[in-house]
Amino acid sequence: MTTFTNQSLAEQRKTLRERLLTQRQLIAQQIQKPARTAPGNMRSMTMRLLTRKPALTTGIVSGLSTFLVPGKLLKSVSVIIAITKFIQASKRSSSTSDNASVQEDY
Repeated sequence: MTTFTNQSLAEQRKTLRERLLTQRQLIAQQIQKPARTAPGNMRSMTMRLLTRKPALTTGIVSGLSTFLVPGKLLKSVSVIIAITKFIQASKRSSSTSDNASVQEDY
């Protein structure tokens, strides 16, 4: 902080106003700077891609998975998915038959 020992009150006021004006201009420039549009915020760009174009994202992921995943692994994953769907379907059918037998008891 600068001390104003040799300056008159009017000169001190003028100096202080100039410093405040310079500081306000600097702050205004910092606020008005445009946001970076470069890939600096990759998460944001990725989330925009995922949320705005889900069909494109699904196509890219499925294409990469068939390209990168070996055939045997892809077949075993398909078998696991089929078994899971079968188990889910059997649970649904057993729960509906249980509900029917409960209603018959009443």
